[in-house]
Amino acid sequence: MNIKDFRRDFIQSVLEKLNEEKYVYKGYKFLLFKEDKEHLYYIYIYTHKGGDFIEIETKVYYSNKDIQSKLKLFEIIPYNEYICGGEIASISKNYLKKDFPERYSNLIYMVGEDISDIVDKWISLYKEIIVPFFYDCSIPENLNYIMNESDLFRTSTLCLKDEDRYKYSYFIGEKAGIPKEKLKEYADNFEKYIRENNLTSYYSDYLNLKGKLFKIDV
Repeated sequence: MNIKDFRRDFIQSVLEKLNEEKYVYKGYKFLLFKEDKEHLYYIYIYTHKGGDFIEIETKVYYSNKDIQSKLKLFEIIPYNEYICGGEIASISKNYLKKDFPERYSNLIYMVGEDISDIVDKWISLYKEIIVPFFYDCSIPENLNYIMNESDLFRTSTLCLKDEDRYKYSYFIGEKAGIPKEKLKEYADNFEKYIRENNLTSYYSDYLNLKGKLFKIDV
């Protein structure tokens, strides 16, 4: 089986299993996408051929239309359209605090095996890792913990780029009902982090954004 045929059959089988979830497959991006009210869910499934096996790499990301709209109002352009996410093995280990159930971070399909077995393994990972992660992201208080309260940005790639964390921080906290004083504390901590880590490429941009959000003279 060539990789193109495998990918077609694998994705078709996954979509059948996830029929009630209403995901749409965008083949040119290798993406399963779902929009549920304000919530945007992205599941990227990449396949890589190696000898007599095929690797299945899965990355998932969450975004939010309401938060993206707030960024546009302030003419803020994030580096990523996603708020947080990453490889499912990393999410399992660093966020859910569970050992990844497979030996490797990518699923391995041995050419010639029954494809239904690897599909069932993927569906199991979907239920055990992707579903709870997406659920947590959809709750404003949990998303605020991920982006503003935890140290996940230091211990994993879950929060993507530092540049985006400070752009999203205020609006994520605001949506979670965080008081203005606490939002200002987040901002001050970000400014300190940027200075201490010599992230000069966007320091001035951050000060300008901070000034707009809190109406202070920078």
